[in-house]
Amino acid sequence: PFSPQYCLDHPRDLSLAQLCGVLVSFARLNFQPSSSEEFFSMVTSLELWGLDTHLLTDVVWALCVLQQPRGPLLGLVLGPDFHTRLRGDTSPRAQSWWLKLLQINATARLEAPGYQGPFLPPEALGGHRDGDGDRDKATPLQRGLREALPGALGGPDLVRCDVSTVHGWDIAG
Repeated sequence: PFSPQYCLDHPRDLSLAQLCGVLVSFARLNFQPSSSEEFFSMVTSLELWGLDTHLLTDVVWALCVLQQPRGPLLGLVLGPDFHTRLRGDTSPRAQSWWLKLLQINATARLEAPGYQGPFLPPEALGGHRDGDGDRDKATPLQRGLREALPGALGGPDLVRCDVSTVHGWDIAG
């Protein structure tokens, strides 16, 4: 177990994978180290570009959870060359990473001032499940939500409705 201070004092003693693990652990615990700015600057100054797809997704997700989104890293994982590597994989693990990409995309749109893109394309966000007939079974509240959200949020490309999660929950909007 490495403390943030240990990571700051001995960065050369840790591998890149260990530092990434520390960062992801902090995000899962929603823990902000006391010397957070220095810690996050150190982590993002490392050569993260060469990480494998999944570890890089975890690192950028962790930075978003810890309210430290970095534009170049957001652009890297939200770019089409990156996220197309995860599409088509239906394993539970890949679905977990896809949910992280959706959260990264939401952070980029809502909490990263000045970030201009790229973003995940609308078709990658899920949207309505037209094929299974659930739209016909929608309650008046669900139908009203589907109609109101695009106007309230600024357009249909910012809305996802009828989303099934890997945790077994269906999210109306």
